[in-house]
Amino acid sequence: MPRRVERMHNELSIGDVLTAEYLALTVADAADEAHWDMQFAKSQRFLEQLADEAARERSLGRTEDLDPTRWRSRALVRRQHAGQSPTL
Repeated sequence: MPRRVERMHNELSIGDVLTAEYLALTVADAADEAHWDMQFAKSQRFLEQLADEAARERSLGRTEDLDPTRWRSRALVRRQHAGQSPTL
């Protein structure tokens, strides 16, 4: 290790290390947020198209109201046919 780097390493306090770790986490978090903001921005047009399609289908009478008890029953049957435990 070069002498200068070794001297800097020896002079670091735990506070410096924790500050560096905090900054690294903050930068990583900001990068993650930016990534998801970009992903959601890209998906907005697609989501708008899905919403328009759903509204068209509903206006044409091609949809039915959601009955949670029926959905649960169907899910149980699918799980049983797949050989899985029927509990949800």
